Amino acid sequence: MPIKMIYHVAANGLITHAERQLSRPGEHPGPLFEDGFDCSSMVGNNLFFFIAGREVREIYSMLHKRVLAQAKEISFDYRCDSPDVRREIRMSMRQGGVETVRYESEVLKETARATVPQPSKESSFFISVCSLCKKYRFPVGSNQWKEIELILAEPDIPDHFNLTHTFCQECYDGIMEKLT
Repeated sequence: MPIKMIYHVAANGLITHAERQLSRPGEHPGPLFEDGFDCSSMVGNNLFFFIAGREVREIYSMLHKRVLAQAKEISFDYRCDSPDVRREIRMSMRQGGVETVRYESEVLKETARATVPQPSKESSFFISVCSLCKKYRFPVGSNQWKEIELILAEPDIPDHFNLTHTFCQECYDGIMEKLT
């Protein structure tokens, strides 16, 4: 399993350097960053184009600017799941040089799980998912956020749906605390 994925990102959001670091030389990278994953293909792209959800991009942009302005490290945990693996990851952001931020995503834990329904980009039915903890909110107006694995038990979710990324109140409060 890789221990870290590292990006150096300029003040304008462009990725200037990307690499993965394995915990031990020769170790298999695991499913998140397979051997075929080409880190160099990320260089020259804007990091914020890869972040789903307007609110989430804005928060990452604010954190990015805070790190540049205050030279203070910011860390938080989030999930980066696939259909069959639940991944818990720690993101650390700190100055990486003159006008750059070093992003480190460290895989903390991977757990196999039952497959969850996959979104369909053709659907106009949206379900809100927290970008950090991966809890979902359903129905749309609900204030209750549930573990994504429970989505299989929801009787009223249609066969085809799409996801929209946002923050649950708990994650939003936690990330805003880092900005104050």
